[in-house]
Amino acid sequence: MHPHHENFVGWEAIPQGAIARIIASARAQQALVELFFEDASSNMYFLKDATPNILLDVGAGHSRIPQKGTIVTVRWRRAEDGYHYGFQTMSDGVIRHSDGHDAVTLAFPKVLLRTQRRSAYRVPVDLDTAQSLTVQWDDHVDYKSTAAFAHDLSITGAQLSFSTYLECPVAIEIGQRLEITVNLQGEHYGSTAQVVRMEKVGTPDDHSVGRERVLLGVQFIDPSQPFQNALEAYVSRQQQLLLRR
Repeated sequence: MHPHHENFVGWEAIPQGAIARIIASARAQQALVELFFEDASSNMYFLKDATPNILLDVGAGHSRIPQKGTIVTVRWRRAEDGYHYGFQTMSDGVIRHSDGHDAVTLAFPKVLLRTQRRSAYRVPVDLDTAQSLTVQWDDHVDYKSTAAFAHDLSITGAQLSFSTYLECPVAIEIGQRLEITVNLQGEHYGSTAQVVRMEKVGTPDDHSVGRERVLLGVQFIDPSQPFQNALEAYVSRQQQLLLRR
């Protein structure tokens, strides 16, 4: 058994006909992936190239990259449906991409797996709700605020992102508490939330114009009863819509 096979315990195989569509979506969005091989791991990005093989942008700062013939595990989260996707395949080595950067080339997977791996059901949100999010941090005297984009919601937390300048990094850390405002079905609700995950997920295109995108996973802290009720009703409604698709 490959040492990273246990990463997929409990995951389900998606239909063969959907594999190309899911991979195409990841390419188009230059999705951030976790790449595991031997005893190493690294974060890379899908490249947009529609080649027979999958290309991942190596970028800078990678001391180890998988050589040709190495078995690798690839995992990423797809924003459209909230699922984590993954596959195992073999590295075809490193090539020089047309943009001048090195790229790892991987054999196209024959099997693609997915799972959510969380206790609270997470749903993608409609566009109006996604764009209604505001995040505020630091003390109330000298607070900072930004508009954010909600990728998904559950009854316990959310995943959101916002854009910032590369030269002015945002001082938000794991464990920090934020104040979040979101519009659910026409009503605005505020809640305290704690940051449980933070990633810089800007694509090469973002960086070329001096921008960075920050992805936050947050957990709601003692939400008010009206917000909790509205959140549960919203998640339930979105779940029913997903099941009808």
